[in-house]
Amino acid sequence: MSTELTPEDVAEILRLLDASQFTEVEVESQGMVISFKRRTPLAQSYVPGAITGSPVGKTYAEVRSPTPGLFYRASGPGQPPFVEVGSPVLPETIVCIIEVMKLMNPIDAGAQGTIEEICVTDGAEVSEGQVLFRVATT
Repeated sequence: MSTELTPEDVAEILRLLDASQFTEVEVESQGMVISFKRRTPLAQSYVPGAITGSPVGKTYAEVRSPTPGLFYRASGPGQPPFVEVGSPVLPETIVCIIEVMKLMNPIDAGAQGTIEEICVTDGAEVSEGQVLFRVATT
């Protein structure tokens, strides 16, 4: 039995990655590691609303976790957080990472504004749909 990856194997890995919620997968074969990465990030949920006790007319978008996993505010131990309360963000600004089965999935702000609230503690487990951040969008 051969352990070499065939073009058909690679096509099947890419098909499975495309059909999954993951953005990256690594395959090891014959001492070689091949990394496959999705070009587009996971879909995320953004819900506009009003912040209780905020000035009239102030609205926000909620950045929600697209999947269950571990929430990280920085790219690695000892690294500065991607954002803090008060940080300005654009829709494509990375605000955190959700780790799922050792795969790191960057999560973007999805809205332009200012980080109003960080709703999760670094390293905490999160569930799908859980609010991670509130972005003031006034």
